Parts: sequence; C-alpha cells; structure tokens
Amino acid sequence: MTKYAKDPGLNELAAKLKTLTWIHPIPADEADTLYRDATAPTSSEGAYRSHVSPMPNYVDWAVRMYLGGEQRTLGLAKTKELPYALRFADMAQMYFWKYRVRGAAPPTEQQLNRSLADVESDMVNEPHALALLGEIEGYLLRRGVLKTADQRDADKKKRKSRSIRSMVAIQHAATADWFDGLRGKLDELAKQLEAVREVQRAQLEVLQQIAKMVAAK
Repeated sequence: MTKYAKDPGLNELAAKLKTLTWIHPIPADEADTLYRDATAPTSSEGAYRSHVSPMPNYVDWAVRMYLGGEQRTLGLAKTKELPYALRFADMAQMYFWKYRVRGAAPPTEQQLNRSLADVESDMVNEPHALALLGEIEGYLLRRGVLKTADQRDADKKKRKSRSIRSMVAIQHAATADWFDGLRGKLDELAKQLEAVREVQRAQLEVLQQIAKMVAAK
C-alpha cells in the first residue's frame, strides 16, 4: 500500500492523470486482463503490476517510481482507470530511466505491465501523457530532485576536486608532522652537541692548567 506523498506540487501534477485524454484507448479485452492481473492476490497465477500500488483509501491507485533517492508519486488514478495507470507507469519507466544513477538502461519487457512495443508506440503517439511526464520532469528538475547528465558530470568533477584537495591537505599535514618531528630530533641533537662541547671546553681548561703548572716547574 502506498502512503500519501508530502509533496503538494507533485501530488497536483500526479492528479492530472485522472483526467488525462488518451488518443488511443486500450482495447477492452486487454484492459480487462490488465485490471484482473493487477488486482489479483500476488500469489495468484498471472498476478502482476509494476510501479503501481493502491492508496490507503483503496479508491485511488498511485504510479510510483524511485527517483532522486526516494519513491515518488507520478500519477493517481481511480480503480476503474487502473489499466491506464499501468500504461502510464510503463511510459514513466521509459521516460525517466535516463535519470537512474546506477545501471541506467531502458526497461525490458519483463519490467513492464504491457509489451515493449506498446510502450514504444505510446511514447510516440500519446502526446498528452508525454506532456504530463514533461511537466513532472520539469518540476523535479526545478526542485533539484533530478539532475541532467551535465549536472551529474559537474557534481562528479566537484567531488573529484574536493577529493584531490583533501588528499593534498592530508599529505601536507603529514609532511608538516614529519618536519616537526625532524625539527625536534635536530633540536635534541643540537643540545647533545652543545653538551659535548661543554665537556670538551672543561677538559681543555684542565689541560691548560696542567700545562701551566708543568711550565712553572
């Protein structure tokens, strides 16, 4: 079951699916099959629905996709329009796959509610559905939920630049620590040398005194 989304702007766009005009209706027999398979218990033979789930009121159904780090509602439809929600979900998969960060690839036949040929045809021949997907895309781009390929490349370069700067800073700190340690050792060595010189000066003074005593005799 799908919870109600907390994004009023996206919810408003999703609700437009309820009044969307489809140029080419789904044939009645196919619509019946889609409805039956989507509403059957998941354990039933043939039961299947992709990216469509019921809302808590069991009156509306939501088209849901994982975009920008979380599940988002892209469409809402009444139960009687469930086949068209499934159809819209297939189009949404085909439309938004390019925004996937990992494993970006068009959906396969097994991931769709209808056939691949059907969704490819809809992507050409259903301008109203495409326009709604475009509105949703624009809204998500403006909010920063989705990023274009150029934006992702720019972010990647920024992360790489930050990583390089971080590595340089770490290396600089390590080098500074090494020099501090070397400076401390050199200071200690200088103290030891000075102590040796003090001993040598004292020994020299003793020798000089002995020499004077010998000369005086």
